Amino acid sequence: MIHGRLAKEKRVEFKLLGPLEVVHEGRLITPSAPKLRRVVALLALRSNQVVTFGQVIEELWDQRPPSSASTTMQTYIYQIRKLFRMNDGDDGESSLLRTTPGGYILSVPSEKLDVAQFEKLLKIAQEKRSEEELEAAAEAYQSALQIWRGPALGDISLGALLQAEAVRLEEIRKSALEQLLDLYLELGRHQELISELLWLTSKEPTHEGFFARLMIALARTGRRTEALSVYHRCRRNLIEQLGLEPSAELQELQHSLLASEVPNRETQPVVATQRREVVARPPRGLVGRDREYERIVRELTRSRDDTVSPVVLVTGPAGVGKTALASAVAQEVAPMFPDGRFLVDLECADGNHDEEAFQRVLDSLLAQVGLCVDQAVGVEGRLRALRDWTRSRRVLFVVDNAVDLTSLLPAGSGCAALVLTRRRAYDECVDHFVELAPLSTAESIELLTSVLGATRAKEDMRAAEELAELCEGLPAALRAVAVRLATRPHWTLGQMVLRLRDHRWESVEFNVGSLNVLRSIELTVRSLPPDCRDAFTRLACHTTENGLAIEEAALVLGTDVFTAEEILECLVEAHLAVAGADEQRDNGAHPFRYRFSRLHCLAARTMSTEGSADPAASAGSGEQAKRSGRVVPGKATVVGF
Repeated sequence: MIHGRLAKEKRVEFKLLGPLEVVHEGRLITPSAPKLRRVVALLALRSNQVVTFGQVIEELWDQRPPSSASTTMQTYIYQIRKLFRMNDGDDGESSLLRTTPGGYILSVPSEKLDVAQFEKLLKIAQEKRSEEELEAAAEAYQSALQIWRGPALGDISLGALLQAEAVRLEEIRKSALEQLLDLYLELGRHQELISELLWLTSKEPTHEGFFARLMIALARTGRRTEALSVYHRCRRNLIEQLGLEPSAELQELQHSLLASEVPNRETQPVVATQRREVVARPPRGLVGRDREYERIVRELTRSRDDTVSPVVLVTGPAGVGKTALASAVAQEVAPMFPDGRFLVDLECADGNHDEEAFQRVLDSLLAQVGLCVDQAVGVEGRLRALRDWTRSRRVLFVVDNAVDLTSLLPAGSGCAALVLTRRRAYDECVDHFVELAPLSTAESIELLTSVLGATRAKEDMRAAEELAELCEGLPAALRAVAVRLATRPHWTLGQMVLRLRDHRWESVEFNVGSLNVLRSIELTVRSLPPDCRDAFTRLACHTTENGLAIEEAALVLGTDVFTAEEILECLVEAHLAVAGADEQRDNGAHPFRYRFSRLHCLAARTMSTEGSADPAASAGSGEQAKRSGRVVPGKATVVGF
């Protein structure tokens, strides 16, 4: 019986080299809960060895686990075991995941784990390479690299342990790729290598090793002039992005080509063992956004061979810090866009498209760049004039509160656009999507500490953790609370916790100057269609701790389940609700429950009490935006990033 159960359980496969996938007999059974996914990934990466209780807790909560960490961890392990048993059709104790005196062991055969397959193929490749079986070595490297489906664990919010593993795997992957490229050069496959290297150099514009290999491949196919132009492109990238000259090895390769010396097959290309790329680091005050910051900077500044300007889209819930991140990025990349950086806020008071307001935006932009157009040409004529102006220039557009992603994009290949939206949106013009998540508890405390100082935060760490929870990890809410505490040094963090738990004061404490997360949520609601706006306030005011099923939402709204589902999904797209699996429904047409956060419920109650926002309130917020330095809706300005 035990052996039969083992045979069935070992059909479960784990794929980590890309988005996390747990597969049972060809069917995805990957858990959807974020922390469950992290536990599964950690156990799989360290399969067939003990993962200690402390390691699981560290991965989930870093150095600040809650008092209930052990109990919560055991609950996660129980849910994972239940998942395995359910898909094996066995009600007994799962032998796939076992408890030991010190932790847990996930037993996975190597053929059921893509990381193990990858490392096995690399070992074969290295052995074949040492035996001078170059074709077999190249084939093994190629097979190993084909296992990758994207960045390792690319869809998981990584803790310290998983982050270290992901970095390790990525370095191994790059090393394997470089070994394969070298083998192709030795085998004389220069022609087929060129297209691959052109793509790699566009993707990593400061990787000297890729440029060196491309120069050698071009030179060996009789394209010495192109090889020299590749050197100049690499040099320009290094100077513009890093302020560095090419390495001595790359310069020596250029001199050889200038002297009409084509590198022979034995010549080893430059291998970037000591990387000289300078990773852009976020400025102080921008907490918890290192990965997103670096990805956006890299995407906006990487070299391209086509004529299309890169477009990066950033989305996330109200108050998550999209504008702050965009401003910091614009400062970082300013040298790459010497002809101007424009921050354009397309926020409209009623949330609807307003051609007249958009025309005023274009007029402001055209005036900033010194262009005059006939007032009769309309929006299309103004857009055409602006895009024509960008074709021969290097300009960055940061477009905030965008609804139509294509409405305001530059045309020149030396330009770029960073588009910020309150709702999830996709378009083929977008090269890179970034969705900002709320900060973790540790990151939230770091933000509070950056304003209040370490001493004050450490005086009551439990209260600091509660503040992080009450602010739901939203930087706007955290900063509002921190600023209030900073201006009232006689208050303790515990007192602020009490005020945020008191319905009489909570909305007051989240409104400090331009820091008003409830107003930001309200602006997101205003951007919705009218039926969804009304539905948000009604649903958020009637929700329970367990959220709402579609049928329950339909009763609240007095509509059918299909209309209710469309409205709920619209709210999810706008980050105003979160859809999660309904544990009472394993399948079916409506397997979700929709939950509203505490802040969303507070905003809904506030909006319900105040009624629809009046123009005076909108005007007031505009004046406040002027005082705080934000761009006023319907205006455009050259930002001195």
